[in-house]
Amino acid sequence: MDEGIEAESSPRRFTSRTLAGLLALVTPSLPTAAARAEGVAPPVFVSVDKLVRSLESVASEQERLPFVRAEFAELVRTHGLLDSADVYRAYVRVRMIFEAAREGGTWRIRWRVTDREPRSDEIWREWRALRSIPPEREPTATAECDELAALFSFLVRKLGVPETGLFWSTRDHAIAVWTAPGTSKKPVRIPVPTSQVGLDEAETIGTKEVDPWKQKTIYPYSRKDVDDQVTLPGRIATFLVAAARATAVPRAELDAARNIRVNSFPP
Repeated sequence: MDEGIEAESSPRRFTSRTLAGLLALVTPSLPTAAARAEGVAPPVFVSVDKLVRSLESVASEQERLPFVRAEFAELVRTHGLLDSADVYRAYVRVRMIFEAAREGGTWRIRWRVTDREPRSDEIWREWRALRSIPPEREPTATAECDELAALFSFLVRKLGVPETGLFWSTRDHAIAVWTAPGTSKKPVRIPVPTSQVGLDEAETIGTKEVDPWKQKTIYPYSRKDVDDQVTLPGRIATFLVAAARATAVPRAELDAARNIRVNSFPP
């Protein structure tokens, strides 16, 4: 773990028996509890660069999880992904950021129509403006579908997965798409539904409800939405890392928690 951002050091398995248990995937006290136990206060400010390096450490931990490997194997089987170490490494980072940054994911971003540009600038501004972590049933930021897709694409590119971009499934709705090597010479496009608009609650990475080839070209998202040296409040950065680590549970549990979280957000 990169010094300066404290969080729990190993993946913890959560159950989905109760609302409290599900929402405990990302309880506001999680990031600071470990620091208090060690007598270490969270840093006052953390740069985006340090945040990304900490997220990379979390992703490296998740590469060893059997259920993550099993989920990847399912994509290999159903979508013809190339079963290689490099593609698996990319998948782990795609999965982690998707489950954190999606609508109602562990970073608790709420979907709303904002009529803003398709970029993640405003999400970062909202996080930077926070002085404490909101209660667990409240969002940390609000964004529209294309902003969520931009946040996902921006961060996975920072984690070494550049072939992601925005896909307009309809005239006014966007998700992300990850383009990866396939077993044939043709690349494979994997839909990444960063919001559930028009989709069933169970749809996730690789959904067959979207045809990613409908859009002729998917341009890699190369915009620099926030500078590496921009800082976030330390408690917020610590929360983001801990909440990314909270994606280290099987997909069914993440989906159940996400659906409850979305329905618990205030209007």
